[in-house]
Amino acid sequence: KELNKKLSAKESEHNFELLGVTEDCACKLSLLKSLSEDREKNLKDQFRKNEEAHNKTIAELKEKVFNMEETHDEELERKDKNAKVKVRGIHEKMSQMKRDHEKEIESLIINQRDLAVKMKKQADDMLTTESWF
Repeated sequence: KELNKKLSAKESEHNFELLGVTEDCACKLSLLKSLSEDREKNLKDQFRKNEEAHNKTIAELKEKVFNMEETHDEELERKDKNAKVKVRGIHEKMSQMKRDHEKEIESLIINQRDLAVKMKKQADDMLTTESWF
């Protein structure tokens, strides 16, 4: 009987210790679960913030690319207009040079005709003068 009492007392003591350890484990488990939930919430928040930052960066880059393309297009248009103005200027200069050349040629032709007429007149005068002698 005494042995049974001692065993029963030991068993109760052991059960009490197990209950304490179980409660301690349950408390630690609850704390770990809470920490895990907090960590998961923090990770989700961080992921959401990273995703927002990523989307913002993509939007900014798209806007920069759009602006660069627009600027490039404007620059090409400006260069195209400048080139057209230069070509138009060159054509005008060439046309003016052609007109000047044509005038010069006409003037030379007129001068040559005048000279030919004078020479013929001189020749006629000389022939007429010689026939008098």
